Amino acid sequence: LSVGSWQKFSILFVNIWMKNTTNHLNIRNSLPKGSLHAPFKNVFRRVVLISIAVLFVSANTAKKDLEFLHQFYNSTNGADWMEGFTWSKGIDLGLDPCDDADYFKGLQCSGTLGDPDRRVTSIWLSYMNLNGTLPSTFGDLDHLQLLYLTHNSLRGPIPSSMCRMANLTNMEMALNGLTGPIPDCIGDMQQLITLDLRSNALSGTIPAGLGRLMTLQQLFLADNRLTGTIPPELYQAKRVEDLYLSYNRLTGTVPRVFSRYRLKEDPSMTGLVQLDLRANQLEGTYPPVIGILGAV
Repeated sequence: LSVGSWQKFSILFVNIWMKNTTNHLNIRNSLPKGSLHAPFKNVFRRVVLISIAVLFVSANTAKKDLEFLHQFYNSTNGADWMEGFTWSKGIDLGLDPCDDADYFKGLQCSGTLGDPDRRVTSIWLSYMNLNGTLPSTFGDLDHLQLLYLTHNSLRGPIPSSMCRMANLTNMEMALNGLTGPIPDCIGDMQQLITLDLRSNALSGTIPAGLGRLMTLQQLFLADNRLTGTIPPELYQAKRVEDLYLSYNRLTGTVPRVFSRYRLKEDPSMTGLVQLDLRANQLEGTYPPVIGILGAV
């Protein structure tokens, strides 16, 4: 239900309640003619309406999530987001992001309407013309599970605070203008299944810590400005099926341990489905699996 629906419900509830209450207390009959009965009813109705409004319209989104959403909106020029997805009206009206989904599209939260301390669990804002930087407080969304910000105009670094989002399973921020290094602490995000940072302007080396991601299945780092060698530790992420490192500035040889990779020939087994190392400055011989997959 929207805020408007709750307001209509509140008015109907108060009218019925006032009628039953005044009848039960015989207020209508006990007060003398010309008394303050009508003004009393109006004032009392307003008091009850205000109480119900506070109950249903007060912010139920957890405070730190609410503060972050306002920061995120401002830092990505929220007023210029794609029409129909802008949160401007909801913010101007002081509405609650988790309880008023019609005004805050692209969000999903824990709990149900009216629950206190609801937490943001999903952000779906790909292809929405977000233009700006990611707030340094992103890690405050420590209940976030899904993050989709693909194909916007985001720039600047990936905040290291994002590593605190221990429940995140999907981080997809491809096709933006993000710069700087990939935080090594992403290797601490032990629920991560998909990490998609393709087609940005990320620099530095590939963090060896990504090999600590035991649930990772898709790693997309292609089309950036990454340098250095391919860390052999990536092989330790045993569940990786799609590994895209192409169109970077990687040098050296393919780690010998990559020769242990096997093709995934059955849904029940682990192994590679896609491996792409093209358009780098790699040298030396390649493991047989790379030739089979046409990865170079």
